Amino acid sequence: MGLDWHRQSGQRRDILGTTMGVQGNLDPTVLFAPKEVIEREVKRVLDENAGRPGHIFNLGHGILPTVPPENAILHGRVRTQVVAEIVSKTDLRGFQNLGGFALRVSCP
Repeated sequence: MGLDWHRQSGQRRDILGTTMGVQGNLDPTVLFAPKEVIEREVKRVLDENAGRPGHIFNLGHGILPTVPPENAILHGRVRTQVVAEIVSKTDLRGFQNLGGFALRVSCP
């Protein structure tokens, strides 16, 4: 189920339960903000979904054409770092099939 950025995805995941995967979005205009805000908001979206199966992280409508490239790169690096931290703390022994799970550990 796709979720927009107008409400926190954690609240909606509480309502949906743990059996439904979601695509939770970050407001694409966040990439115009200072570095600290980008980092905080990426971490917030990931923290809201940590420990809940089936989360796809993306920008609401993609990267806007006028976003500074360094901000888009920062978004990718922070996201990769936080996901790596979450995975390193997660016991995956109970998972029978990780299916489409993938972790890209480097960014341009």
